[in-house]
Amino acid sequence: MSDIILSIDFETYGTIPGVHSAASIGVVAYQDYKEVDSFYGVFKPLSWTKPDPDTMAWWKKYPDAWEEINTNQEDPNILMANFYDWGMNLPGDFKSRVFAANPNTFDVGFLTFYCYRYAKKFPVNVCYRLRCLDIRSYFACLAGVDYSKAERYKMPPEWFGGESINHRSIDDARQQGQGLMAMMKFACDLLPDGDK
Repeated sequence: MSDIILSIDFETYGTIPGVHSAASIGVVAYQDYKEVDSFYGVFKPLSWTKPDPDTMAWWKKYPDAWEEINTNQEDPNILMANFYDWGMNLPGDFKSRVFAANPNTFDVGFLTFYCYRYAKKFPVNVCYRLRCLDIRSYFACLAGVDYSKAERYKMPPEWFGGESINHRSIDDARQQGQGLMAMMKFACDLLPDGDK
């Protein structure tokens, strides 16, 4: 597998990029089903945004994760510049990167907004041509079930190392990445050797 799979997880103060701020970003890079590198950072909230009340109520259930996103916050310009440099220093060229998330629409929405606005070296046209993979859709196709039934709790827990989601973005990115690698390996093993 020559692609670099970037399992990405955003924690946020709401659900709408630019209306609500991102709180943290965790990204784990995989190649040949193995972790090769990772990136993590905590965002300073954008000055013009306000937290979503429902999201703030939800955060009360995760005090440890909440404490972490309020520690060592970085300016988005600096954090996204570091993310860009990290991503470009991974093996292969940019076209080999595939962003994977669950759900893809949420995390890639925040990724696109923050790359477009704060990763100054990030080519503008690339923001709208990111290669992306929705993990839940992948599992639905693999299992032959409706998307609505392809929930994480129905997936084998060993795929995720037996850990539950803790809403620390680097941990969640790693867990969903491990799950995706298990799915991809399972699918690859079904193919004839010449097609792998």
